[in-house]
Amino acid sequence: MATGRDASYDSDRENLFSNHSSIPLAESDATKVYTIKHPSTSTRRLRTWSHPFRRWWTWLFTDTWILEYASLALAIAALASIGIVLFVYRERNQSDWKFSISLNTVLSVLATIMKGTMMLPVGSCLGQLKWAWYYREKRALQNFQVFDEASRGPWGSTRLLYLLRFWHIASIGCVVTLLALALDAFVQQSVDYPSRNANASGVAAVPFSQWYDRAGETTAVTTEPEQSMKAAFYDGAFIANISQTSASISPQCPTGNCTFPDYASLGICSQCRKINSLIGKRCVNYDESFANPIGFNSKGCIDQTSLPNGLFLRDAKIIDYIAMYAGDFHTNLLNTKELDVYQTSLVNVSILILNTNPYKPDVSGLVNASAVLAYDCVLSLCVKTYSSQMSQGRFTEDVQDEYYISDLYSSNSPNVTIPQGHLPAGSNLTFAIGYHAWVGLTDMLSKQLNGTGSIAGGSQNWDTDVVSAIFVNGAMNVNQTMTSIATAMTNNMRQQSGTVIPGQATTPETYIHVRWLWLLLPLAMVILATVFLVLTIRQSQRWNIPSWRSSALATMIHGVRTVEADALGTGSDQKERFSELEEWAESVDVRLRRTWNGGGTYDLVFAGR
Repeated sequence: MATGRDASYDSDRENLFSNHSSIPLAESDATKVYTIKHPSTSTRRLRTWSHPFRRWWTWLFTDTWILEYASLALAIAALASIGIVLFVYRERNQSDWKFSISLNTVLSVLATIMKGTMMLPVGSCLGQLKWAWYYREKRALQNFQVFDEASRGPWGSTRLLYLLRFWHIASIGCVVTLLALALDAFVQQSVDYPSRNANASGVAAVPFSQWYDRAGETTAVTTEPEQSMKAAFYDGAFIANISQTSASISPQCPTGNCTFPDYASLGICSQCRKINSLIGKRCVNYDESFANPIGFNSKGCIDQTSLPNGLFLRDAKIIDYIAMYAGDFHTNLLNTKELDVYQTSLVNVSILILNTNPYKPDVSGLVNASAVLAYDCVLSLCVKTYSSQMSQGRFTEDVQDEYYISDLYSSNSPNVTIPQGHLPAGSNLTFAIGYHAWVGLTDMLSKQLNGTGSIAGGSQNWDTDVVSAIFVNGAMNVNQTMTSIATAMTNNMRQQSGTVIPGQATTPETYIHVRWLWLLLPLAMVILATVFLVLTIRQSQRWNIPSWRSSALATMIHGVRTVEADALGTGSDQKERFSELEEWAESVDVRLRRTWNGGGTYDLVFAGR
């Protein structure tokens, strides 16, 4: 039902549109006539019907906080949408995102919606609190301007925070405004696109040896290893990098990226220790077998550097020399405590090397015995457990454990059973070698790792090529050379076995990885904005302050009363420049007061200077 004021308004409007035919605007326009048409009856009825609705609509969005609540709800919905999208596509292949617009663009749009809708209630609350700021006590009028700027952006919020020293609920809104600067960046940082390996089709396999029984020519006296094993032995002795030889392990992997379970394989193990503490001196009588008796002393004997098992070097003037002795555990063992595998070895090797190159002779012209290096090495049958993978075409294999075959000489088929460990369930844990195979290996190693060699002047003399290789590889690298020989022989056993461990071929894929911690900032901002809105509304209701927020009309109508212009120092001296207004406002104190003339209205009243 329309009020009296509304009825008067409608009556005046009817009179305006009912008593006219034409309106001449000026004498010069006498020939021109402007006609205003009557609104149709249906139009008048629509306006009459819609007027109360417009008033209700205006009240709903200006006198209540429904717009702020709805805007904050949209911000929460945008944040929830971000979380839902990331939750749905977390850890999934990037190709699963089928839309033409990228995921980051979607997140950026949602973050923009969230920020825009969240800052509306924050700005409204900051605008509302500028009125509450003057309710309890007088304040500098200039603070009004600071509050107004804070509702508009980060710079004003920074000024207001400095004014409030964080000790006011308006500080919450200022903090949210400043944090909003980083909102989009944090949302973008919440998603990453790393690479991982996904299962692919194709057969992946790596060879291993459960049983080895391959031998070459066998006679009543000797047994030879097969030719491929001899080649592998020489590869290990002469080539430092086994991966560049035919003795290297090349798994089957169609994609260049494969994973394999832990596995075990029969093989050869190597151990070496320096035994310089066992080096001694002895003097032997001159023998015609010494074709060049360099080092012959005044006692009529030859000085020799030796080991307890009889291996020796003649002390000589500037002569490089190597002596090696290889035998099984029955013969001439040093029996030191350095190695614990003598009884299970295929061969035990004692080595003495004199390399004068890095040393200088003493005043007598003889090389001091400290320049001699002594080693005690063993090569043994064993089982090795491995972990391996192939990545981007590069195969890496790490030995985890070694288990030695201990009954080498008590069985025609020496074997060992290893513990389960990390091997797959159902794995065969027993590994063995045939009699002819291990005899052939022992004979070959005993022959090739036995002998002497020397370099004197331009002359070189080597009993075997392998003795030469060990010397040339370097006196300090004996352990590496023996390890290389063992690895090459092990790889040959695996290659010739014909048995493989199945693996899984993989291919690199880019996937969507969600870093949820980056969403803590947007979540905290929404929570702070909600708390800020609730506290502001509660304070306004408790103090009965109208919902003016940042309304310019409220400032114009309820600003500092004009009757106090002289008291405020304006009068005829008007402040036109903003800087003048700022300086003036800093010196004026006002309060928000409710005046009861005319039904009770609010005004900012002068409170002192």
